[in-house]
Amino acid sequence: MKKFSSSKKIKVVISIALLGLIIGALLSFVYTFKYLSKDGGLRIEHRLRDRTTFINKELDIKNIKPWMTFNYLNVIFKLNPLYLKNALNITDFKYPNIRIDKYARKKNINPQLYVEDIKNLIINYPNTN
Repeated sequence: MKKFSSSKKIKVVISIALLGLIIGALLSFVYTFKYLSKDGGLRIEHRLRDRTTFINKELDIKNIKPWMTFNYLNVIFKLNPLYLKNALNITDFKYPNIRIDKYARKKNINPQLYVEDIKNLIINYPNTN
């Protein structure tokens, strides 16, 4: 039978101690996670449609950027899909899956000014809720 040197014994003891600490920390994490989720202190959202979002149009309007598509705006601001198309006289067959800046350049319109027009239309969108 081989004898371990004292330095090897110390390394083994330290390794076992570290392994014990890691297992203890993991068990503590799992226990805390279960407690918080059961108690209601931790709520996990796993489905997008289950989330309740309240959109304040005045606050979110400022976030509209030229790279966004018309479809994105229709979904985010809950617009009738034909509202922007009719209000802006869009005849492009790619609508609503066309970027605002690409459509504006195609029509020789400044994209930033076009975005401002779109923001005004969304602010003035008739609320049918």
